[in-house]
Formats: sequence, structure tokens, C-alpha cells
Amino acid sequence: MEMCEEVVWWHHALGLPVKLEDVFSRNRERWLSQVRGDCIRRVRSTFRWSYPKIGKFFGLDHSTCIHHAQARGVTKVRPDIATESARKLMASIREKLIAENPERWAVIPSQPRYSISDNGLVRFDHTGNIRTPQLANTGYAYVTFQSGPNNKAVFWPVHRMVMEAFVGPRPERMQVCHADGNRLNNRLSNLRYGTAKENAADRDWHGMTRRGVTNGNAKITDQSEIDQIRRDYANGTLNQYELARRHGVSQAQINNIVLLKQHKPEQQQFGVAAE
Repeated sequence: MEMCEEVVWWHHALGLPVKLEDVFSRNRERWLSQVRGDCIRRVRSTFRWSYPKIGKFFGLDHSTCIHHAQARGVTKVRPDIATESARKLMASIREKLIAENPERWAVIPSQPRYSISDNGLVRFDHTGNIRTPQLANTGYAYVTFQSGPNNKAVFWPVHRMVMEAFVGPRPERMQVCHADGNRLNNRLSNLRYGTAKENAADRDWHGMTRRGVTNGNAKITDQSEIDQIRRDYANGTLNQYELARRHGVSQAQINNIVLLKQHKPEQQQFGVAAE
């Protein structure tokens, strides 16, 4: 329940008027289903529960849980770096975190003049001033420090500083994972060290992996074209080599498309059939 409260808090911080009781209500509005989906992904990522077990917790059937968990596009906050909207967003989040009056602070080992709280606030200890993070175009919050003999600017992501201060140095070949997929939620309770494979699995659960036509390396970027290839092949209208010439790709890629090895339907991408 505390995890769900944290997810609701972040939606408040991002400007959405939602309450915890709304998440467990029977309301099926789209905006609320995506908040509920963030809660479901957070619980699933942390406890590795099955969808039926999650459904029992939220009072939903497992297929509805799957639907909510796969809702995309609302909480992916990725404005361009240094825009006015990004500055306002980070300032708003800073004020909301300060209002919580965090009690746990730890010195940042790599920046010993600064401390960080367990909810991600960065404080200059000499003056007590709280720094306002900046927002990278990757969606992560970071703070700029001046260090070194040439007073060179260095950029430190907030999530790394939280883990460094409260958990310890990042183990070799490990990454910092956000349990709920929200890259701005840098509370210690939301972070953990994990392998690249575990981090990738989290992104899959959170619906953040760019697949199929949304992948930046995709040669075919129109889903209707993918559907037409499958129809033409299924009807026997064209063979794979003819389809490859028509669409400007290799026969191997056409084979992967018709066998659903590439550009998979949503349900197959998320393993719904396995549930």
C-alpha cells in the first residue's frame, strides 16, 4: 500500500488530482487506469507477483490488471533539456519534496560538501540551500557540481547519489533500477541495484521498451505496412522475396515479420498468453 501511495504522490506532483482511494475504486476512466497501471507495475516489479495475485490485491480480474499494466504514454515525462516547462516541473517537485521535511540525510561520498535525503533532495551543507535538479532529455533528474582543479562542471544523476549515499558504491556491472519506472521518483524505497538484464525486464513491465515500429532502428515504421505484409503472405499473393523487394527490406526480415519474430502484437510482447 505504501508503494501505491508513493505512485499517487508522484501523479500529484505531475499535476494529476488523484487520491489513493481512486486507485482501488471501480472507476474505469482512462487517466485513472494509467495511474492504477503504474501501481500495478510497481507491485509486480518489486514482488514479482502474478497478475491473478495482483488482481486479488486491487480487486480486479487478472485481464483488467494486464490492460492497466500495459497502458502507456501518460507518465513518461521526457521534455527537452533546459526548457521552461522542465524547469517549472523540477521546481514544483522540489517544493513538494521539501514539504515532506525529510529526516534522513547522508553525505554524498563523491561530493562531500553536499548531503542528500532519502527522498532525493540535494543540500549544500554550508548554507543549507536545497538544489533544484535539472531534467535531462533522457528523463532523469541530475544536479550540476563544479569540481576539479579547473572548476569543471560535472553532472550527477540524483538516483545514483541516493544509492551511493545510503547503500554504497555501485557494484561492477550493476545499474540503478527504478522499481516503478518513474525516472523522477528517486526515493530510496524506489531504487535498487540490479543487472542490465533486470533493468531491461523492468522497462518491459513498465511499457518503456521501444519495440516494432517505435524502435529508432526500424526500417518499416508504419504498422499498417506490417499488417499488409502479413495479409499478402497469408493470402499467397506474394512470396517472401517479392515482399522484400516491394518493401525495401531483406527476405530474412520479411520471414521474421510473418513468423511474428519482429513487430509482435502487443499481447505477445508482454507475454499475456503466459498468464
